[in-house]
Amino acid sequence: MTVDGNSGLNAEPPVLTSMRPGSWTAADAVDYQQTQRLLDQALTACRHHQQALLNADVPRARDAEGWQATYNELVGLRAALRPEQRAMAQRTRTRCRLVLEDSARLTEIRRAINDGRARPFTPEADVVRYRGAWWVRTGLSYERLDPRSRLVQEFTRRLQPSMEQLAAADAALARRGETA
Repeated sequence: MTVDGNSGLNAEPPVLTSMRPGSWTAADAVDYQQTQRLLDQALTACRHHQQALLNADVPRARDAEGWQATYNELVGLRAALRPEQRAMAQRTRTRCRLVLEDSARLTEIRRAINDGRARPFTPEADVVRYRGAWWVRTGLSYERLDPRSRLVQEFTRRLQPSMEQLAAADAALARRGETA
């Protein structure tokens, strides 16, 4: 179905054509379509992380369940969203952006751990040293701890000797051609 009668140029998705009431504008349609695109990206990210966590060497079912719950939340938002609901569309876009930020941060830190740029302090990598800062697993992703915080400064001071010992042990193993 097309708006201009041409072969698909300027075509609206069927849902927009079939439900366009007089109460919303072309700008509402654009907002709605942008929200749908963000939802698609966020849903894809949720599925990707869920599968990666379930297929990892050490599966993390609890974390995978978190991504599944977020996926379900977004599916619910998509089902309830209508173009004329401007405030809901804005909240949905904000939620999608947060999910995509979590996804990008998680991907970045996972890659850094895998290639040695980040050092997990726990076997589960719930606490990580990356780019000169401590990162803590919170919900679906990681949050950087504020290095100006007195608590973080004390935490770093106490852990620094252990981190140096671990780094020295890793370096010794690497020199011998072994891995930890």
